[in-house]
Amino acid sequence: MAYISVDPAIRDRERTLKRLIRRLAAMMLFVLVGSGVGAGFAAPASAKTCVAVSSNVGACSTVTSRAGSTFNVAYRDSVINGTSATISATCEASTSKTYTHSVSASVEAKVKAGILGEMGVTAGYGFSASLSSGYSTSATFSVPARKTVKCDRGVYTEKMSGKTVYSYSGGGSGTIKTVSWSSTAPQRAAWSIY
Repeated sequence: MAYISVDPAIRDRERTLKRLIRRLAAMMLFVLVGSGVGAGFAAPASAKTCVAVSSNVGACSTVTSRAGSTFNVAYRDSVINGTSATISATCEASTSKTYTHSVSASVEAKVKAGILGEMGVTAGYGFSASLSSGYSTSATFSVPARKTVKCDRGVYTEKMSGKTVYSYSGGGSGTIKTVSWSSTAPQRAAWSIY
């Protein structure tokens, strides 16, 4: 984009504003997907991640559909304010749960790792092979007079479906087999205050 202004300070402000707009757009997409609005989004047709299974066999995984995000609660608590004034409260998780990447079909470890990578490429953000909701993590918030505020600690997971095509490499004769799968992976730990 061409700059009309020659003032470096204005150019810097314009660049900063563009970066902020891009970040805001990315955050809005994440909120939509995280709230389940992303359910039914199709993956880009060109996306695929390939790994070598052996010296002459490769496996290419492609995501074909996304089922959206789910918030999995590992710890629940609440604060009841019985007073006539707003109070400050803190919830602290005393238990933790670990969520792991899973694939519905029987595939090699390398292929499973490739599927996890493909999920990240499709979503535009990373996933973990294993993620804990966390011990001794806390959230502080205000509780209005005569109200109850609930606080849940958990992990967002996302489920996607796809296929992996196994084929010969280096002079082989094409496709060996195609395996369809669904895969669920943890994305991030969070507090839900409501």
